[in-house]
Amino acid sequence: MSRMALEHIRILDLTQAWSGAYATQILADLGAEVIKVEARQRPDPWRAVRNGALRHLQVYADNEPGERPHNRSYLSNSVNRNKYGITLDLSREKGRELFRRLATFADVVSENFTPRVMENFGLHFEALHELRPGLIMLSMPAYGGTGPYRDVPGIGGTIEPMSGNTDLLGYEGGRPMNSGVMYPDPIASIMGASAVLTALHCRERTGRGQHIDLSQQESMLGMIGYYVVAHSLTGETPMPRGNWDPLLVPHRNYRCQGDDQWVAIASRTDEDWMRLCEVMGQPELGSDPRFATIAARMENRTVVDLIVQEWTQQQTAEDVEQALLAAGVPVGKVRSMAEIYTCPQGKARQFIVEVDHPEVGRRATAGIPVRLSRSPGRVRRAAPCLGGDSTDILQRFAGLSDEEIAALVEEGITGEDFIEPGY
Repeated sequence: MSRMALEHIRILDLTQAWSGAYATQILADLGAEVIKVEARQRPDPWRAVRNGALRHLQVYADNEPGERPHNRSYLSNSVNRNKYGITLDLSREKGRELFRRLATFADVVSENFTPRVMENFGLHFEALHELRPGLIMLSMPAYGGTGPYRDVPGIGGTIEPMSGNTDLLGYEGGRPMNSGVMYPDPIASIMGASAVLTALHCRERTGRGQHIDLSQQESMLGMIGYYVVAHSLTGETPMPRGNWDPLLVPHRNYRCQGDDQWVAIASRTDEDWMRLCEVMGQPELGSDPRFATIAARMENRTVVDLIVQEWTQQQTAEDVEQALLAAGVPVGKVRSMAEIYTCPQGKARQFIVEVDHPEVGRRATAGIPVRLSRSPGRVRRAAPCLGGDSTDILQRFAGLSDEEIAALVEEGITGEDFIEPGY
């Protein structure tokens, strides 16, 4: 079996929900030993134990909370695979002292709280770096560790408009819209994982650790850099424009036969346009002066869209996809979440894999999206149950006996069961 790129790296992971948790999952997929740290009284909110809003989204496997709903949330289980789980109550000194002991064995500590949280715990970078020289700390506050919004909490739904992305989403002439999928979370996570990899590479050469202050808002700005620069140069404020592209025509989602069936088509070049016209059975449009060049098609964008839409409406999305793929035109059926699991492209890449979870059984999950030739990564285990590895980790790294761990469980410092607030 091939080596894992990060199999020599250990991460203490305090991140919660999606942002941050996905960053450490990427690193875990590459072989890092990621130890997810939660509190029994305040578990990861994506476990949906106390969050009534999440409960209404039917987040539990088979829509059944079961006896331990905190272990059955597909939200939590989807971004914590390949990790180990431990519970520590960091609001009490015993919990913080155990965290410090674990930190002396860690290469990376990650968290996505507002800056005041780790400072109040006395577990900020300077304190941990003193214990573990060479430590890398990834902090992912919504708006960064400095500035006027430093202590303002945020989630993807609030960070998105604050980053300017919302102003660009929506239909032409309509109101700005949020993406609806907490888009900043995975973007910040990918940035965070990349930053940790860069810091590890730097440490390998210099021996020095570092504190990564990663603003989730600034991560999103990187996704709209073109518009930021354009505004700086022209002073014009960009507006929503649906799915059309400033350089490509056609470029949008087109309705097909059936209920809510769509296909995305993009023409990168004049050659793409000519091939599209051939497939549509109207080759003469490829050389029509109104459409023969990108500039001409941009001038007549509305007409181009009507021509393509008239053709797609008479076809199934699958037929359009297959015909244009065969012709070399960029295309993709707009698939529902259920359809993704049977997508031919995903099957060909073996992207969907199955894992066995102790509380929800055998389940399909997304596989490794990026394959490295010599160290491709793999899904080794399902997401941990709440505190499921606490005993093993406290024995291995803190040297605690069974009796000492039992006492900590009795005090609520660690353990595997959720404790209602007010314990």
